[in-house]
Amino acid sequence: MTRPGADGAARALRSILGEQARVFDELARIVAAQREAVLGPDPDALEELGARGQTLATRHGLLERERARLEADGEIGPDEAVEAARQQAERSLARLLRETALLRGIVSRIGEVVPLRTAAVLSALGEVYLPSGQVRDDEGRRRRLDVGV
Repeated sequence: MTRPGADGAARALRSILGEQARVFDELARIVAAQREAVLGPDPDALEELGARGQTLATRHGLLERERARLEADGEIGPDEAVEAARQQAERSLARLLRETALLRGIVSRIGEVVPLRTAAVLSALGEVYLPSGQVRDDEGRRRRLDVGV
């Protein structure tokens, strides 16, 4: 026999799990958009997406605390609808993790390529430009570049 509060707790847990799934789905969309913005590159979009992601992460934290509280109360017995909501949240989380892995792979690859490109450019220009940004003259002496505006 279920206790009177068990149905209400199960409904609340289903609602929280459903909202978590929506948060995970939205975060996955944000991460996919971040990937496009990184490849763009679009720093303004990255900033906006980061702010939206932070808001959703805060929302998820609140939902997670409430979910843990409801489950710790122990009032919720086996419930097919709760289990279905939990599985949907897990599928949404898996999508988010895949998107995150793709973004990390791209960022990691950029992190590997950029220093190589920089090194190649510096090597090519090393005879002309010093690390300080100064230029060597024909006799190998340092000389500052004056930029007139």
